Amino acid sequence: MDAADIEDPARRASFLDRACHGDAELRAEVMRLLRQDAATELATATALPSPRPARTIAEGDTLAGRFRIVRFAGRGGMGEVYEAEDRELGGRVALKTLRPDLLDDPQFLARFRREVQIARQITHRNVCRIFDVGSDQGTGRNIVFLTMEFLDGETLQELLRRRGALPPGEALAIARQIADGLTALHASNVVHRDLKPANVILTRSDTGSPRAVITDFGLARAQSSDSDSTALSQSGQVMGTPDFMSPEQLRGQTVSAASDIYAFGLILYPRSGS
Repeated sequence: MDAADIEDPARRASFLDRACHGDAELRAEVMRLLRQDAATELATATALPSPRPARTIAEGDTLAGRFRIVRFAGRGGMGEVYEAEDRELGGRVALKTLRPDLLDDPQFLARFRREVQIARQITHRNVCRIFDVGSDQGTGRNIVFLTMEFLDGETLQELLRRRGALPPGEALAIARQIADGLTALHASNVVHRDLKPANVILTRSDTGSPRAVITDFGLARAQSSDSDSTALSQSGQVMGTPDFMSPEQLRGQTVSAASDIYAFGLILYPRSGS
């Protein structure tokens, strides 16, 4: 969604009319979320600046006697991301810690481990490879972390902000790779649920051409008709990035592969500041 479409009331109304396809209930829910965001921004702007959260681990630390932290790479909704050296097998991995408050929910941890077991089976050049789940209880701390393929590059969001809309040939090459990655996910019965430009990393392949890789499976879940399977989030919860969420996801209803396809279409739609 273009920022101007949100800030200008006339453009906002026109945009929502098109995006919601006449669904009055969905349009009302989106407007409620926008008003809530505006109130949050106002409260943040008038409040005193809060200190940056302390990092869970420091550069040079070693987790589980194996992963030496090289540098802090970023912070997301599920926790922190670090570049780490695998001292057992060699090479670099991306290490993502889980927020401490999530560790207090044993059901969440059980679901998390079960769904990682599914995701780690996916081997595709356009999907970030997930390796394992580990933990570290040294020096009085309790850290649960996920290790995955380390990707050296920039996100599609960063590329679009730097260059704007891409030429058709370059855009098509990236779009085909994202589609291939989604096909691999869905063939393994996994729905990403948070597909957006910030979750696609562009790195270099062995031939030097860009390789688009779908990453960040913090909200990913397994699709299953098995009544015993439980997703990471429960029905009725709205999780994801509103700009790229399908109508059923905005309503907190069951998501499917179609929800990812909807987000993919929004990525392809020309916009500024994605």
